[in-house]
Amino acid sequence: MPILYDSLTLLCCFLSLPVGALENGLARTPPLGWRSWNAYGGGVTQQKMEAVIVAMADRSRMVDGAPTSLHDLGYEFIGLDDGWQACGAGVNGSFHDAAGRPLIDTAKFPDMKLMVAAAHARGLKAGWYMNNCICSEHVFEGDAVEAVLTGSVRALHDLGFDGLKLDSCSQVEHGPRSMYNRCV
Repeated sequence: MPILYDSLTLLCCFLSLPVGALENGLARTPPLGWRSWNAYGGGVTQQKMEAVIVAMADRSRMVDGAPTSLHDLGYEFIGLDDGWQACGAGVNGSFHDAAGRPLIDTAKFPDMKLMVAAAHARGLKAGWYMNNCICSEHVFEGDAVEAVLTGSVRALHDLGFDGLKLDSCSQVEHGPRSMYNRCV
């Protein structure tokens, strides 16, 4: 019984220790936003994304008697998920060119940089799905994986995106983590 008593005493002492947090206004809520996948899947287009951008900034809703947008309520991220790639148009049937840059389906996204600028003009942050499931791209090995990651990160910055989503649908999952960390 003394061991249990000592453990409970130690636990109570630990739980009563003061904790501190920064009061800088950051991370008061989890990141709030919208991603295209659940609404459109692979059928997403720039036109649909821009309509959602407008809807998120629209103040036609009333909250406590005041015109309010989703952005006013803290929803600041809009994410372009899978479906933007030019599947099969790149090296070895990929959606990357020989330098590793991703190829965008310009029939669906005629000016992705303009789309991102539209989000920024309304105070929103734009996120990008850097890899994919639809194209099922697993054709690169070795140094080519690093070229694809580096090219994708460059495109992320060149297009003006504020964040990215990665998952295990491409070789991003198959390359060494240290390589990924160097690229990002």
